[in-house]
Amino acid sequence: MTKVKVHNLNGTKDFEPKDGETSWLAWWESKSGKTAILCSNCDCIHPARVGGHVQKDGSDTTDKWFIVPLCYGCNGKSSSFEVPQDSLVAVND
Repeated sequence: MTKVKVHNLNGTKDFEPKDGETSWLAWWESKSGKTAILCSNCDCIHPARVGGHVQKDGSDTTDKWFIVPLCYGCNGKSSSFEVPQDSLVAVND
């Protein structure tokens, strides 16, 4: 499994998912074709509760944003963490 280091994006709470989905987690499931069960943080075992907006470390604010399934705690992390590369679904191209 390839891992990538990411960080949460601040100020994305008011962004709504595209394509008529009711939540970012539902949007992630629709786009990825997977069911979100566990938090994507490789060091966490809690259930996924939200679709968190993240960006790859080393990226500036003009680069892609991604959604990954996260638990509430990891969605509020201020430090970077690792997620599986295949859990990232790009929001913007």
